[in-house]
Amino acid sequence: MIVESYTLGILEQDKLVQLLKVLAFQFSEYEIHPFQLEDEILIVVSSKTAIDKHFMTSVKRQGFNCELLMAS
Repeated sequence: MIVESYTLGILEQDKLVQLLKVLAFQFSEYEIHPFQLEDEILIVVSSKTAIDKHFMTSVKRQGFNCELLMAS
């Protein structure tokens, strides 16, 4: 299992829901789990195959600052 963690700045709930819908549609083969921390959102993505390098690009294309925190 491949796992990557990304951080996002805090988002309004509606914007986070919209982002997750877009990601779920574009990357339906991934498991995407968001967690709200004090001052940011942690998104953990897991897949049985390699995670497409365009995942972060897709998040940024939606207007969000996204940073890769960890990959394994």
